[in-house]
Amino acid sequence: MRRRCASGHGGRPPSGSEMARDFGILGPLAAVPATVLGASEVTPLELARAYLPLANRGCPPSELSAVTAVYDLNGTRLDLQKSDAIQVVRRRPRLTS
Repeated sequence: MRRRCASGHGGRPPSGSEMARDFGILGPLAAVPATVLGASEVTPLELARAYLPLANRGCPPSELSAVTAVYDLNGTRLDLQKSDAIQVVRRRPRLTS
């Protein structure tokens, strides 16, 4: 079975900004060539959303959700793995005006 995801750009190739929108980048994008090099900021969630169509046969997800718990086949909630990561960057207090 073949799935198609139409984005509709009037029969012309999409611009870089249009393609970014099709892939899930929702924030503001500068209309400059350097955007493809990362000149515009995107959130980690937008970046994850942008990569999902590559693993989903070209179709973006309808919505994103986080994994908050994992259960085994018997319905028992599994403990999350403990991280042994150490903090390498010291947090600084926020500046407020």
